[in-house]
Amino acid sequence: MSNWLKSFSALALAICAGSAAFAETLTVSGWYAADEREVAMLQSMAVDRIDGEDGPALQSALEYAIGQGRDRDGGPYYTLRSRYGDVDAMVHGSIRTRVDVEEFTRKAKRCAANTNSTKCKDDEKIEIDIFCIRRNVMATGTIKVTRLSDDALIYNKGIPQQNQIEHCDGDPRIQSVDSQVEGLTRQIAGIFAREITPSGRTDKIRIRESRTDMSKEDSAMMKTLIAATKKDEPAACAGWLDMETAGSAHPSVKFNLGLCAEARGALDIALGYYRPLAAAKNSPDAREAIQRVERRMAGEADYAIRSGE
Repeated sequence: MSNWLKSFSALALAICAGSAAFAETLTVSGWYAADEREVAMLQSMAVDRIDGEDGPALQSALEYAIGQGRDRDGGPYYTLRSRYGDVDAMVHGSIRTRVDVEEFTRKAKRCAANTNSTKCKDDEKIEIDIFCIRRNVMATGTIKVTRLSDDALIYNKGIPQQNQIEHCDGDPRIQSVDSQVEGLTRQIAGIFAREITPSGRTDKIRIRESRTDMSKEDSAMMKTLIAATKKDEPAACAGWLDMETAGSAHPSVKFNLGLCAEARGALDIALGYYRPLAAAKNSPDAREAIQRVERRMAGEADYAIRSGE
């Protein structure tokens, strides 16, 4: 047994004694760029008139959703002002709704003595056709963001949403069309707000566990380090680094070292591990990791510019 493997024998005993299950993840926290990075550079905005019969509902939903975005310090990401205030950009647009109603019948068991009721014993029920409707409400919010410093249209997108309900004779009171539309305006506003707001989050990212083609010694060490992630992530990362130093170039070791670098914020180093792996077959985790790291790097860059750091 090599010296580096001996140095982890105590850790292996502790892990095995403490838990029979493997965590299989490392914790990664970061600040990630918004989908719409140009909009996300703005400091303030106002929601102007939204055209359409349901425009006021969408306007209110947009104001609420935008206001929910949080900056890294926990405060509001955007300053919302009235449409007549001093702002960086105006949010405007329109909403169009459509209601389709389809009639149909459905088999149902009702009381033989009173077919409008279901309050009887099962052997007193008969199967009848009942009248039903299927109502599909569709709404498309076309949302635009105009930056006032240069009058540039920096966001212009239609966001479609729909909601379908069914109601049959004897069911509780049917949901109103207005209630369906209100729900759709909230969904549209929420999608827009998520697209224009960066996010800070903590993820549990799966490590690679494959020990295929490893030596018996390396395989035993890998099994120990997988278990170590449950209680001591830094120890697991130190172990994979020892394996690499000892000459291991196994894809699982390389991927996990990339994940360790990502977890401690060494994003360039993480990409250095992920990129060679992404070219191999069956490496969706490496390609996903590259996208995640690049999104995080963009988020950090945007934050520095927007905050003047």
